[in-house]
Amino acid sequence: MERAEEIGLLQELLGLKERKALFLDEHTTTNLVGDYISETRFESERAGIFAAHPVMLAHGSELDGPNSFLRSNLHGRPMLLLRGDDGQARVFLNVCRHRGTRLVDADAGCQRRFSCPYHA
Repeated sequence: MERAEEIGLLQELLGLKERKALFLDEHTTTNLVGDYISETRFESERAGIFAAHPVMLAHGSELDGPNSFLRSNLHGRPMLLLRGDDGQARVFLNVCRHRGTRLVDADAGCQRRFSCPYHA
């Protein structure tokens, strides 16, 4: 925000205080309570905000060495975060593409290879 705009807003707020006015607008608006408890609206906002932008799943220090892993959840999707031998952090779905079962049950640890319990 530009300094001139900040000063203008502060002057407007001070004017409200002098007039003992509570609102910037001439009319107040309300939101329905249903807007705050609607599961449909919540899912829509979550998809629009979090699914459309990068989200931090963990801090780099949580994958503190080669072959370390961390299990996480992102928007209902099971995720597997790991650090390879090369030091690079990677993220995969923690799901077997064939059977749909979870690959890793442990919350965190150190493991070099991951495989489906059905397919080994």
